[in-house]
Amino acid sequence: WSRDAWSIDRKVRALCGRLPAFTFAGGTRVQILAAVPGTGSAADAPPGTVVDASPKAGITVACGGGGVLIITRLQLNRGKGLPMVAADALNGFQDLVGSGRVLRGQAA
Repeated sequence: WSRDAWSIDRKVRALCGRLPAFTFAGGTRVQILAAVPGTGSAADAPPGTVVDASPKAGITVACGGGGVLIITRLQLNRGKGLPMVAADALNGFQDLVGSGRVLRGQAA
């Protein structure tokens, strides 16, 4: 998550389908299947911090350089392990991807 949102977005799009980009929320692997760079700023949040999580907008994560990446589709290795939109992830796994949580590891 130390890279800028545009670089992470390009990596997510390039790897989707073959070997999805991933990160970790606690001990749970989170595959990022779709994301878009956001227009907001998260200069005061450390990279990897979920700064906003709403069913309509998606899961907004702080990136290096103060930018944000909005995760819109993901897959967890919990539950049934099926791909889901951000709203479904927030409904069932708020403890993992809710506001204030920190994503660590591969940095997408």
